[in-house]
Amino acid sequence: SKPSSSSRSASRVVSYWPQRRLQDAIFGSVWACTVLQQHFGVAADDAARAAGVEPGSPGAPIVWEITGEFVAIKMVEWSRVHHMRGRLLEDPVKEVAAMQMLGTGHPNVLGSTEVLQDDDFLYSVMPYCSGGDLFGVVVQHAEENGGEIGMPEPVAR
Repeated sequence: SKPSSSSRSASRVVSYWPQRRLQDAIFGSVWACTVLQQHFGVAADDAARAAGVEPGSPGAPIVWEITGEFVAIKMVEWSRVHHMRGRLLEDPVKEVAAMQMLGTGHPNVLGSTEVLQDDDFLYSVMPYCSGGDLFGVVVQHAEENGGEIGMPEPVAR
């Protein structure tokens, strides 16, 4: 699997460890990932000394600890974007921009919490929802109700 990516979030250094592929997407896939954070303490100091550097120095290896938090990461393959751009209505770059604009400031709206990229992928980090995505819930409701389109507001909540 793809190596984890890391970032600095509100002075906390985090990394994402892909655990399970949730679904395929047109331009890539969506993964459930465990959030890791940089560990400070005896284990980090021991790792630095084992690497032959002073603990806390810039060359010291990072020791990660599992936080128990989860995120969903949409991994968009740049090669697919360049190959299919303009052929489909979907544009993953515009989608990510919209998700960033939405943000996470409202309890009923889930935007991207972070966006990362490398030469191969664009990563959109979003809150993990254990119940699945909204489209899946709507489709399941329609199937369970004889193809009825839409759902009553109490069910939607």
